[in-house]
This record gives sequence, structure tokens and C-alpha cells, in this order.
Amino acid sequence: MNGSPWQSPPNCPVSKGRGLRIVNHDSWTGLPYTVLLHKIADVAKGWDLKRFVAGATGLGGPLCSSLKQSMGHRIISFVFTTSSKSNLGYELLAAVGTGRLHLYSRDASPESDECWQELESDGFGFD
Repeated sequence: MNGSPWQSPPNCPVSKGRGLRIVNHDSWTGLPYTVLLHKIADVAKGWDLKRFVAGATGLGGPLCSSLKQSMGHRIISFVFTTSSKSNLGYELLAAVGTGRLHLYSRDASPESDECWQELESDGFGFD
């Protein structure tokens, strides 16, 4: 619990004071549920993930249930609350401020371009 009123996802590196290295991200907005399910499973297999946390809030709940059926114990469901989102945001800002958050270098993907554009415009100090 770490002295805060919310439970962080298990083994969350940010809440445990360790660094967080972001190596990739994808944007799958508006995809049909069945396509999304397969994409997530493919990423988990491609990265050889042993366990990962998936957001089970709202529409994420049924998706997490389906992922658990197909991938078993590797999926850890996490239901976000207003408090947990706020605390995670503050922990991420603290990680940025102390140099513990590391973001991958720019690549040619639309996700990378959008991410870097948002970070630079918001004054986070990523250049």
C-alpha cells in the first residue's frame, strides 16, 4: 500500500521507487473488441511477457475477463478509481522529475510522433 489510500498495480515500478522504462506503445482506439483481444495477445506473446497488468475499468472489464480465459494467470486485472488515477499521475510526474522515467527514442511511427508532440507542447522537459 505504500502509505497511500490506493492499491497500486502489483509490482508497479513507479510506486516502489524504481525506474520505469517505456520501450513502445500502440494506439488501438476504435478497434473492434475481437481484433483488440488478438492484438493484445500477440503483443504479450511477442514480448514474451510472463505477467502484465490490464485496466479492468468500464469496457476494460470484459476484455480482461476474455484475456484471462485465453492467457490465464499472466493477466492481472486492475480497476482504476479517481484516487488511483490521481496518485498514479503524481507518481509518474515524480518519476519524470527525478529522472526515473525513461521514454524510447523517436521513431517513424504515428504513435511516437503524437506522443513526443504532446510531451514537448506540455513543457515536460522531454527534448
